[in-house]
Amino acid sequence: MTILLDEVLQGLLLFSVFTLPVETFAPAWRWPLLGLLLAAFVLLGYLRYASRRVWQLAVPSAVLLTLPFVLPFLPAGSVDLAPRLLLFAGLAVLVVRAVWQRWQSRKDAPALASLSAQAFALLLLLALDAGARRAGLPGLPSVYFAVGVAYLLLAVFRWHRSSLRDQMDRFAATPTQPTARVFRFNRLLLVGALVGTAALLLLSPLLHAYDGLVWVGQRLLDLVRWLFSLLHVDSGPTPTPVPEPTSPPTPTSEPFPGGTTVPPEWLRILQEALVYALLAAVVLLIAAGAAYGLYRLYRRFYEAKLPDSDRRESLMPAFADLVSDRLRRTGRAFRRPFGRTPEQRIRHAFFRLVESQGRHGLVVLPSLTAREIVGALDTASHPELDEVLELYEKARYGAVPCSGTEADRCQRLARGLSRRNLVKGASGGPGAPANP
Repeated sequence: MTILLDEVLQGLLLFSVFTLPVETFAPAWRWPLLGLLLAAFVLLGYLRYASRRVWQLAVPSAVLLTLPFVLPFLPAGSVDLAPRLLLFAGLAVLVVRAVWQRWQSRKDAPALASLSAQAFALLLLLALDAGARRAGLPGLPSVYFAVGVAYLLLAVFRWHRSSLRDQMDRFAATPTQPTARVFRFNRLLLVGALVGTAALLLLSPLLHAYDGLVWVGQRLLDLVRWLFSLLHVDSGPTPTPVPEPTSPPTPTSEPFPGGTTVPPEWLRILQEALVYALLAAVVLLIAAGAAYGLYRLYRRFYEAKLPDSDRRESLMPAFADLVSDRLRRTGRAFRRPFGRTPEQRIRHAFFRLVESQGRHGLVVLPSLTAREIVGALDTASHPELDEVLELYEKARYGAVPCSGTEADRCQRLARGLSRRNLVKGASGGPGAPANP
């Protein structure tokens, strides 16, 4: 399911990029071109997942790259060359993407999962929207808006599913709450959030929500200016006394430099600074209220009280512990600028190998050793398992540090073995692998 979600998210971004040049240079051929690109995207995704060697993608890729020049229903090059060139460019991008991902063996790697990747995807959609408006394509901004809505909802669904699965695997050995109730509650919460977000985003153009926000902002500015106008006391015109004929004219003094009708420059700058400071305070107050509301919602969902005043143990860690743990991990990452040590890389590769075999029926208990876990696998047909086990035991128990070459060797072997079913005499459902 995670792999399918990753493919859909990447496909939304790719076809958003393809749509802009197609609408600009070949609008009459938009549906044939996009349909062919979609078929090639699905075919290459299946071949990338099903093939066991990179070279097996060579023949289908070559056939796909020749299609733009042999399809009879596309216009001839002497009449209009743009459709064929656009189709060739799109197919070349898809082929390079499939070969690169297959070469890196990232079929099971999480794609577009980090916050920076999500931010890049949204910035890409905003840039495409601006490009469509500048090119005079009035129909594309609404399409990009719908794609952005779908992308956000799918990204939230993927994040929620991965986080919930990780937390349930973490507390699988010591369950404190009914699993069915936890899943049902989280599904209801996710469905409510997705429906509310989709309704808000899809109805905002119809309800002119942006204009309403602009109107509210203008009214707030008017209110702030009115409040500051109360602080400025205008004494009105000062009556000029009539001098006696024998006395010389007395010059009148102004209460503020610059006259009574025009406020001084320093007062105007002070008023503008106070306006912006007040707006910043309002924004910070709203953000603090939203954060406090989310925190209260978190406490209510995961720390419900029992009738006997005992507190139910949560499936998720406390909020303060979660933040402190994240800060500690971030600090360790900054203190280790070159990534994991070779020992950590070897142990991580071994854990990923065991986790992949858990999906094929390998049952791993916390009391099993690494050698007992490997003993349940088919080492006769796959002697590389013994080498991976030796490297893991050296990284875990050895007194001599491991080298970077050994870490690279272990990662390469574990990555190749993870794509196979190594369990001998597997029975039962997949187990939740423990961290060796």
